[in-house]
Amino acid sequence: MYLDDTKGMDTNRVNVLSSSTVAALARVDSALVSLEGDDLVAALLARLQAAESKGRNDAMTGLLNRGALFDDHSLFRGMMGYVTVVDLDGLKFINDTQGHAVGDRYINAAAASLSRAANEACGQAYRIGGDEMVLITRYPIRFPEDVCASFGSILRTIGMSLDVALEIADRNMYAQKKERKSQIARNEER
Repeated sequence: MYLDDTKGMDTNRVNVLSSSTVAALARVDSALVSLEGDDLVAALLARLQAAESKGRNDAMTGLLNRGALFDDHSLFRGMMGYVTVVDLDGLKFINDTQGHAVGDRYINAAAASLSRAANEACGQAYRIGGDEMVLITRYPIRFPEDVCASFGSILRTIGMSLDVALEIADRNMYAQKKERKSQIARNEER
């Protein structure tokens, strides 16, 4: 139930909250003490929504997190679409030479660009680890030029599990990363 669901709520149902529940909540947040009826329910639902959002979003980037990816996978079960695994290049070097604050800004900038790219392809971006992100999109993404990363994609067919799609996309990403490193080494030899 979300905040909008409280409109027209029967106040008798609201009073089902026990006094001990209200007291416990009031100890957590004194602003709830003065609320009654629909106002109390609305405030509690807002708190639940905020907690749910915190649980689904990466604290640093604001992208959805790994848990949200697996919670959301059923949304994509009955449709074809693209699964893209992204691994940012150079984060360890940035952290080691310029500090973690600069590394965090690098991750945030990449996350914002990848989120825009996912939105343009009718999809969603998720941060699943330190420098790894996953894009689930309806259409192929135009990979942002301002993001230095290796990526692997797969067209997920109907019936293909998210785990299998992620595994294949991850292998494709590592193959691209290996090829890019080989290319850099060949260029340095010249």
